Amino acid sequence: MSDEVPERPSLGAVLVELDAPRHFAVGLAVGVVFAALLYVYRVFLVQPLSPTTETSPLLFAALAFVLAVTVGSLIAIVLTVISAIRYTRSASETPQR
Repeated sequence: MSDEVPERPSLGAVLVELDAPRHFAVGLAVGVVFAALLYVYRVFLVQPLSPTTETSPLLFAALAFVLAVTVGSLIAIVLTVISAIRYTRSASETPQR
């Protein structure tokens, strides 16, 4: 019997196996579209209706950036976790040799 510990795959190989770069791109795209829609809604549709509020569109652009990154990260994490669950289920169903 050997006391050698089997090599673990690198983190990069695991992320590529789980298709994390694609999940990141999808999450980023959805986050940017969602934030852009809310920015357009707030700055161009709501703000002209209430002239008493003095807010800068630049402030809302910064908030839209934070929203895009947050939503994009959340979606990327959820998609990667779903991919990891599917990968572990498929690995446990195949017999090990």
